[in-house]
Amino acid sequence: MSRKNRPKANLVVLDHRNNIVGIDIGKRKHAATAITSNGAVVASLSMFENNKEGIDLLEREVLVPATGRSKPLIALEATGMYWCALHDELSRRGYDCVVLNPMAGDAQSTIVPNEPMYELRLLVRHRCRLIRSQNTILLYAISLLDRVFPRLGP
Repeated sequence: MSRKNRPKANLVVLDHRNNIVGIDIGKRKHAATAITSNGAVVASLSMFENNKEGIDLLEREVLVPATGRSKPLIALEATGMYWCALHDELSRRGYDCVVLNPMAGDAQSTIVPNEPMYELRLLVRHRCRLIRSQNTILLYAISLLDRVFPRLGP
């Protein structure tokens, strides 16, 4: 798909009333900081785990203090698949979340696919991995046969 025809990411417009919560995503643990639109730190949490208790801690220590006239906007780093569970749970709790790709170079949000599309992507990627594994095993078996029966060639 050409760059012009790609769907645009949903961009959330910030106004001076919104606080912003940035979450640094890790494999098992995350960190979060809430700031005002002027850049003043409202709340910070240096570490919380990627489970229900950790998300409850995040909400209690950062999200609730950052809630002013409206709920804060949450910006998540798109790191592998580790952001997915946190994104889904925060969205379920009514928070607006944007997913940012740290490698993209600009601050555009990433499109988060709906559930059927997300599952389809996982299945297609898994199929590709299986095909690569199958080819690797086939080449290995051929190399073993060539070593044991060198004259058997094509």
